[in-house]
Amino acid sequence: NRFPAISKLVADASGRAIAANKSIVGEAVFTHESGLHVDGLLKDPATYEGFDPAQVGRHRQLVLGKHSGSHGLRHAYAEIGIQLNESQTPELLASVRQFASQTKRALQADDLHRLYLQTMQATTSTQ
Repeated sequence: NRFPAISKLVADASGRAIAANKSIVGEAVFTHESGLHVDGLLKDPATYEGFDPAQVGRHRQLVLGKHSGSHGLRHAYAEIGIQLNESQTPELLASVRQFASQTKRALQADDLHRLYLQTMQATTSTQ
């Protein structure tokens, strides 16, 4: 698990930055967004990761963005204590994808809370 530290030392000495998605040592190499990809990882991490990120001093991060799917969405909301039902998922997923496309970044917990409240309020007012 010393690979990242050694890589940083070499990068600093050479004056060359380590790409975030650089195999094994990049900061974002174990960050996943794609719907099918995240679904597979939730079922079995070995589907898309050849080894445990902790072996090289990294951790897995699942993020929500414009390529996310319903399984990743439900997982992210469960992580912040909100259990989504099947009927809430499609509209909320559309809101998440639109937000990510507009802001060009992954969503944070406060973004998820805000979108949940806005989407559920809009759904309630149209019924």
